[in-house]
Amino acid sequence: MSYGNLTPAQWKALKQYVDGVVVHDLGAGQLELAHETILLGANQVIAIDKDRMPVPHNRRIKTVRSYFADYKEPIDTALVSWPINRVERSLLELLRRARIVIYIGKNTDGLSCGWPHLFLYFLSRELLEYVPDSHNVLAVYGKPLDHMRRPTGEELAAIRTYEKMYSYDEAEADAVS
Repeated sequence: MSYGNLTPAQWKALKQYVDGVVVHDLGAGQLELAHETILLGANQVIAIDKDRMPVPHNRRIKTVRSYFADYKEPIDTALVSWPINRVERSLLELLRRARIVIYIGKNTDGLSCGWPHLFLYFLSRELLEYVPDSHNVLAVYGKPLDHMRRPTGEELAAIRTYEKMYSYDEAEADAVS
């Protein structure tokens, strides 16, 4: 998978949220994560990207070439991996429609994905899983909260991306202090 590999603990955590459900892979790219998600037990992966995608190796992967703003179908479980680091309001709208949001990325050690408002939005959702690693962070978000919760290291680094460049260790330490 691009941008680093998931750890065994991250794969285990990911499996429990994709097993037996339909997953929307938002920004699916070359379908690497879509194929892995099928191997983890997803019933189907709907891979959405504005660019052409390869032909899937599995019939349970459906590719949809679309801009996020044009995609109107219901979403139960959304998977977003290394989202682009510019404001993408239509991606945020898709995530708001999802019951579960799975995020994979990294905003420390000079890397950046997403944008600060995306991570402020994540703070308004229940944090079901947080499996940090210095190469990739996995976070799983559930239902909306009626208040903002305390940020994780990944969220803190993303929210403050224009103020400070965090190392992985520093972000994780600052989030708990």
